[in-house]
Amino acid sequence: ANILLGISILPLLLVRSADWLWLLYLASLVQSALAQFLAPAENALLPRLVAEQDLVPANALNGINNNIARLAGPPLGGLVVAAWDLGGAMLLDAASFFVAAALVARVAVDGHVVRADPAEGSPDRFASTWAGAWVKAWHEWVDGLALVRCDRVVAVIFVFMAISGVGEGVMGALFVPFVTTVLGGDGFAYGTIVAAQAVGGLGGSAVIGQFGRRVSPQRLFAFGAIALGVVDLCIFNAHRVYPGVLPPLILMIVVGLPAACIGIGYTTLVQTAVADEYRGRVLGSLGAVSALSLLIGAALAGTLGNRVGVVSLLTIQAVGYPLSGLIVLVALPPGTSCDGSQSVPRPRAARW
Repeated sequence: ANILLGISILPLLLVRSADWLWLLYLASLVQSALAQFLAPAENALLPRLVAEQDLVPANALNGINNNIARLAGPPLGGLVVAAWDLGGAMLLDAASFFVAAALVARVAVDGHVVRADPAEGSPDRFASTWAGAWVKAWHEWVDGLALVRCDRVVAVIFVFMAISGVGEGVMGALFVPFVTTVLGGDGFAYGTIVAAQAVGGLGGSAVIGQFGRRVSPQRLFAFGAIALGVVDLCIFNAHRVYPGVLPPLILMIVVGLPAACIGIGYTTLVQTAVADEYRGRVLGSLGAVSALSLLIGAALAGTLGNRVGVVSLLTIQAVGYPLSGLIVLVALPPGTSCDGSQSVPRPRAARW
């Protein structure tokens, strides 16, 4: 996936005018599709590299890496563009994926899944041809999706992703109008606020990495969602008390901690609750549900933004996080089994 992502960036070097915008859209589509393979594979592989008791700090370390990239990427990109134009930035971006692929290739672990019941493993009759490999991948993805019907942990996480994904879609569509229209900020203010969350996420991931072993992933997940919703409500309504960008800017740093709790808790929960055979499939299915929910949220924002109002709609979506966090807290108490050694029942593979 990293190699293909690097290759997919290279055609952008051909873009010279607005007549080539179609190539930009095509490359963005391909990159978005390829990225859907990357995160599930990374998170599914991690439990093969570290012991279960080290998953929380390991996921926290990943969170630190991601937030460092969010902070360092924009200024680094600006420097590269100033020195070598956009072409230099594209080449550097492509090179970063090739370097990542080389590093992944150095990982000394068998990438094949560990099946709970080898006798009932997925049939390999599809894998002899290129088309057959895609058919097999489709069947395996549907198998992972079918776990929602027979595993409570997976079902609850899917519900959470659906609810929160709609809210994230609304926020993604309306946050720029919120900063520019409601807060009276400009492009610099928007960029500063976004960077502030990365700063908070960096600190939050560091704290969780240090103390996260003392808290179950369910509690990290649930209380992180509840806290994030409360802070979001403050962010979207702070201008009523103190106008301007400063209060939301400070609160965006604060919200980084609960956001890190959600990401680390949710990922660790899936890694420990789902058997290795299904882990990548479940993570991929969760990504698909999240993407669909984001689209629904963006459509709702476009339809209702002017009628309901930006602040009112953002306030409504912020309630979704405490609601979904309470669902996780009630449905998945700390005693819920998350033993990765206990395999989940294998659903019957869907067939065309």
